[in-house]
Amino acid sequence: EFEVWVKRDGKLHYQQFRNGGIPVKPLEVIGNVSEVETGTTIKFHPDYTIMEKENFDFDTIVDHSKQIAYLNKGLKITVENVEKNIIKVFCFEGGLIDYVKEL
Repeated sequence: EFEVWVKRDGKLHYQQFRNGGIPVKPLEVIGNVSEVETGTTIKFHPDYTIMEKENFDFDTIVDHSKQIAYLNKGLKITVENVEKNIIKVFCFEGGLIDYVKEL
């Protein structure tokens, strides 16, 4: 299952997907937000009928999310494993400069 919420142009949009990316129903507006609010939230539950459980690695997703956060200065990415109660948050105001400092 894959769910997406998008704040854009004063609206909160929502869409849900199942079975490898098939939309449950068309994109819908489910609310209003401030005109200045923007952002995307994605909630993902692996579908083990499509993916092999042994090949799903939370640490790989965390590492990739951190790389994406470095490449997109100021972007906040939160990765959560609800089964193990692990939350990782990445936001690098300096972008690649922060990456170089970490080296």
